[in-house]
Amino acid sequence: MPPALEADLALARTLGALAADIALPFFGAAVRCDWKADGSPVTEAGLAVEHGLVEFLVTERPDDSVLSEEGGGVDRDKARRWLLDAIDGTSFFLAGDTAWGTHVALEVDGEIVLGLITRPAETRSWWAAKGIGAWASPGRRLRVSTTTALQGACIGGYVRPSSQWQAAVAKSATWVDHPSPILELIEGRLDGVLSEGGFEWDHAPGVVLLKGAGGRFTDPGGGERIDLRGGLYSNGHLHAQLLESAEPEGRDLRSPST
Repeated sequence: MPPALEADLALARTLGALAADIALPFFGAAVRCDWKADGSPVTEAGLAVEHGLVEFLVTERPDDSVLSEEGGGVDRDKARRWLLDAIDGTSFFLAGDTAWGTHVALEVDGEIVLGLITRPAETRSWWAAKGIGAWASPGRRLRVSTTTALQGACIGGYVRPSSQWQAAVAKSATWVDHPSPILELIEGRLDGVLSEGGFEWDHAPGVVLLKGAGGRFTDPGGGERIDLRGGLYSNGHLHAQLLESAEPEGRDLRSPST
């Protein structure tokens, strides 16, 4: 791995640790919560984490841009861009469930080159960078499953109620509800994940982690963009079959506008 990327990965992991230090004192306590225009919650914990991460990046990488979920951003048009989701899974955080964490990713010239996902309450993290594969703490290499047939495969995802694609896939595969399906996929316990929503900071780390683990991602337009509100993640072996199952629905994974 190039020294510059190695330093960036180390910084990403430092950001994950910083986010945990800020968020954990709030976890399980009474926190102030507001509601955003799209109906999703934002807490004082999430805002505190985002502020801490953005301020840290401004100091450590003053020439980079930052895009974060709650509106924190710095010079968003630069060639190097950090993408942050301070607390992904806010509803789990509020419910006292441990399935929440921080997303960190770095995009260079339009390519996501590293990503990190954490679960602070479980002291777990997953990371990947271009050229080194995908890893889980404390240092375990990740590989996707080797399942090649949709019949009997295990599929999960983030889907709309009454999703036609979910129904089509479930005719052959087993649909598995899990709060962190992308992590289950890169751990080899799921074979595919369907996403019918999500923003850049949601998808960025998952895409680079999946590729590092040997899998494949396709956006709703057939490319690999992370800004089209959805996509198909798979172990690669099932990718064509999953795409074919979506054809009657036009492969449109995006959520309706709100």
